[in-house]
Amino acid sequence: MKEENKRRQRPDDEKIPDVDIRINPNESVSGNKAPQKEHGNFYKWLDNFWYHYKWHTIIITFLVIVVTVCTVQSLRTTKYDMKILYAGSKQLEGQEVADLEEMLGGFVPEDTNDDGHVALALNRYYVLSEEQIKEGNKNYDANRNTNEYSNFLSYLQTGDASIMLLEKWIYDSIPKESLCKLSELFGDSLPEGAIDDCGVRLGDTEIYKVYPAMQKLPADTVICLQVPLYHEKKLKKSTQMLYEIEKSTFIALLTYPLVES
Repeated sequence: MKEENKRRQRPDDEKIPDVDIRINPNESVSGNKAPQKEHGNFYKWLDNFWYHYKWHTIIITFLVIVVTVCTVQSLRTTKYDMKILYAGSKQLEGQEVADLEEMLGGFVPEDTNDDGHVALALNRYYVLSEEQIKEGNKNYDANRNTNEYSNFLSYLQTGDASIMLLEKWIYDSIPKESLCKLSELFGDSLPEGAIDDCGVRLGDTEIYKVYPAMQKLPADTVICLQVPLYHEKKLKKSTQMLYEIEKSTFIALLTYPLVES
């Protein structure tokens, strides 16, 4: 029995290995804290700066990002020299719009915004007449039709001058006092296809016969020129200059010579 107890006892020369049971890694074996590594002056300055100016830095960074994004977007956005308006039942697709804008832009005589090139925008209002609705147009949407027509009328009330391509029933519905008289531009020799002293049937013009892009529009579309609203009988100089360019473009479109294809 005594021999068995001796075997269970650990010899004096066998030592238990030291185990580091520290909870805090910065504490030494003896219980003292281990020396921490000192940070450099830049780190101290950065830490102090962040402590005092954290929110200032966040706000300024946010504003810089917003301004940068807006600037990039503005550079990518095309600045148009002129707009031409279309209102009617023809739904123009993307390439048709691009072709019309390119073709019509070729008649604009001047770079109005001095960006080095001439660009024209075709604003479109898809509107159906009551007769077209009764015929069961598959693309008819009552709410959209009402909204588009309301938007078109609202545009007319802004008084912005622009060349307009209007379906005949729309042309008949607008006050002719808002349109430029053809006799003021052409005298007694009105353009071919003039239906009155304000509008010309597009299908009778040479540009319609020559340019396939124009033939995407119905032949009985009426081309006319809206005059700017006069406030106190005086226009801003910039508005007057733009209106003169629009008149020149309008005349060029209606006096386009016959081109043999």
